[in-house]
Amino acid sequence: MNTSEKLELVADLLSVSPTDITPETPLKSLDTWDSMAALSLVILLEEQFGRADVGGSEIKRLESVADILDLMNAPQST
Repeated sequence: MNTSEKLELVADLLSVSPTDITPETPLKSLDTWDSMAALSLVILLEEQFGRADVGGSEIKRLESVADILDLMNAPQST
């Protein structure tokens, strides 16, 4: 899956148009980045990318769309 496709997944998760976000977009600037979006992200990462290792501490550190993309690209830690 390429970056554009991953950005589309993030946009869908956040209920925004893919043209409205870039990797540099701060999550705090998006009204739809809330606890439900964070929970949905955890599920997305597990189902689409096998990242069953992502929890609350990782989610709290997310500051931008690029941070989400990094989680999508990183191998699952053991």
